[in-house]
Amino acid sequence: MVCAIAVVLAFTFWITWRAKALERDLDVSSTKLSVVGQPAPDFHLPALDGHTVSRSDFHGKKLAIIFWASWNNGSHPAMLSLQMFYRTAHPSASTADSNFDLLAVSVGDQRQAVEDFVTQDKIGFPVVLDSSEATAKAFHVRSIPSVAVIDASGKVTWGSVGFTQRMAFDLARELGVTNFRGMEFGGPRGGRGN
Repeated sequence: MVCAIAVVLAFTFWITWRAKALERDLDVSSTKLSVVGQPAPDFHLPALDGHTVSRSDFHGKKLAIIFWASWNNGSHPAMLSLQMFYRTAHPSASTADSNFDLLAVSVGDQRQAVEDFVTQDKIGFPVVLDSSEATAKAFHVRSIPSVAVIDASGKVTWGSVGFTQRMAFDLARELGVTNFRGMEFGGPRGGRGN
């Protein structure tokens, strides 16, 4: 009898410890990436144009990485929102004025599906393929879409899981973009009555 009570107590302590560890790992709300505050994992992924892209290619710049997939319905509005953000907030590729860049990492997707999506929706920022999902796992991505911001020194400073209407605004804040006003409906200043 005493042995059974000891086993139950030991199991209770163990399961409580595991639950607390899991809760910390998921950051309670599951809306933040657990890799925030840590050095960004390195990666070497093939781009749609054939060359290999790595984290070191963006050294000295802030980098926002969106993890997405063409088969994931939540990724579609996120990619379109980020395309709008990139088009309005990022200087043209012919200048080196920008202190940030944006990279889309397609997770577990087939190349043709990614190419079709990028072409159809006119995505203007670089897109790479993570068919083995190793990079997504290294960034502790548990759900897509997810976004991670890496500062110029290589540390993950912000991460968000899921798509929200404020995604582009949050990203502008985290990247230090001050000239982003979002979509302007209805006229030059947006809204009604213009």
